[in-house]
Amino acid sequence: MAELRVGGHRLTVDHDLCSGSGRCRDIAPDIFVVRDGRSWPAQDAHVTDADEDLLREAEAACPWFAISYARHDA
Repeated sequence: MAELRVGGHRLTVDHDLCSGSGRCRDIAPDIFVVRDGRSWPAQDAHVTDADEDLLREAEAACPWFAISYARHDA
């Protein structure tokens, strides 16, 4: 499992489910990368509150439900 926590946002990609289709990267190329046949949150991603809708769209677009996004108070 890959995880990124930044600024009250938690983004995970379950690599047991991820097929590496890249749909998340297509939607949010500044936040996701595909390597080794799997999607990963970019470690240098600057996730802000303005990205919430984009992250929810990427989460919904994942064909294998491998992406999980949550916002919480930091």
